Amino acid sequence: VSTQRTGTNSMDKLYDLMTMAVKYQVSLCQRPQEILFVTFNHLDALIKYCKGDKDLHAMTIKLFNDFVTRYSQLTPGQFQLLRSTLLSYFQDQQVRETIFQKEAI
Repeated sequence: VSTQRTGTNSMDKLYDLMTMAVKYQVSLCQRPQEILFVTFNHLDALIKYCKGDKDLHAMTIKLFNDFVTRYSQLTPGQFQLLRSTLLSYFQDQQVRETIFQKEAI
């Protein structure tokens, strides 16, 4: 999707959808450390998606390695604080009705 051809309204809708998806996924994490696994899944998908572009693929691999280095060392208490902070942030986000609500997910 080219952002040059995408209108402001479409970008707002995309942002709302992404915000709702992240909020939904964080809220489903029963243990705070699961946030790490959810993020690993997303980064893994990005790595696979970027294989066609050598430079982008290398940057994505570096991002993954940096993420592992930084976040795999957190204690359970730090993950709980991270989860609480994310949920607190998203609690105040006012997003329009999305497909999640329409489909009762």
